[in-house]
Amino acid sequence: MPTLDTRPDGALVIEADTAAEALAEVGARLGSDAEIVSAEKVHRGGWKGFFAREQVQLVARPRVSPVAATSGSTPREEPTEEPAEDPHAAGLDAVLARLMQQEDHQESAFQEVLVRELALAGAGPATMSAPAAGAPPVDTPPPAQVPPVETPPAAASAVETPVVAPPAAGTAPPPAVGPTTVTSAAPAAPQDPGGADDVAARVPTGVAWSLDRLRGLGLPDVVVGACEDLDPADDAAWVMALAGAVSSWCRPLPTRDFVLVGPRAHRLASGLGLDVARPGELVAEDRSAGLRVTDGPTGRRFVADVRARRWLHLVVGGARWEGFLLDDVTAVSWVGDESLPSALTAAGRLGLILGYGSGAATGNRAVRATPVDVALTIRSLLPRHA
Repeated sequence: MPTLDTRPDGALVIEADTAAEALAEVGARLGSDAEIVSAEKVHRGGWKGFFAREQVQLVARPRVSPVAATSGSTPREEPTEEPAEDPHAAGLDAVLARLMQQEDHQESAFQEVLVRELALAGAGPATMSAPAAGAPPVDTPPPAQVPPVETPPAAASAVETPVVAPPAAGTAPPPAVGPTTVTSAAPAAPQDPGGADDVAARVPTGVAWSLDRLRGLGLPDVVVGACEDLDPADDAAWVMALAGAVSSWCRPLPTRDFVLVGPRAHRLASGLGLDVARPGELVAEDRSAGLRVTDGPTGRRFVADVRARRWLHLVVGGARWEGFLLDDVTAVSWVGDESLPSALTAAGRLGLILGYGSGAATGNRAVRATPVDVALTIRSLLPRHA
């Protein structure tokens, strides 16, 4: 359905899927004699520059009658008869034709002014346009004939231009120009600048995508396998493939209270606004909390004592966190971009939910894990072409 908007100068802006729909809306709103100010194609919607929808945008305004514009200031003149405009010609071709006609008229008017100014300055208007009607013909003496100069074979590679005869009486002498030497030589072959390849080689903008590099990061096979047969130069294809591979792990988290455990749990807990406790400290039982603990008898006993009915949320990162995977873990998060592959491996093997992530890719802020954010974090871990 066409969309409408009004500019401050009163012009109507119409956007539609096709030019026919936009023109039909102009006719319905402003009449068949409306003036088309501009016509162009625009893109609307999409996601980060992709999947945008192309639409036709017309800017139109009501045509002002010349008689109404001059009424009251000049004597009224009888209207001149103009051929009726074909209503079926109100299409995009008719709009373009009117624009071309206006450009031709402006170009013709500019040429007339230029010729007139050159004539006033003393330039020869005969070189710009035809003589005025009724003007007597001007007799121009024929140019003097100069016999050709024979060039000896030894000087065939350098020939001087012949001397031009003096101008006829009453005409301005031409400017003095020295003899011009023309040297015969084979045409020079066009040189290939070759600059584009050099510039592309010096600018390291491309990510070095490869399956081996993804495996080297420690990503699970299900994530690496989603990128098989992709063009290494197609950056968007790799990002979308990675996002699709991890989308099933980015499920909603439970709404009940939880305990956040791990050596780096305090970093994520502070970003989420949770209280943080160490082994031996008191923990409130009526809200979620962060427990800064490592895997071991003391840490595991502390988690078991304060967990109660809250579900377990493991934070990957640091040393000695793996042992908590043996408990009833529901979700897994990570602190530090380098810890993301381990979190993905745990989510894939145990069917866990990806919770939150914090690292350089997120500005060291705790953000909810989404498929695209996870894919872009993996992208940031890969090297770029040198």
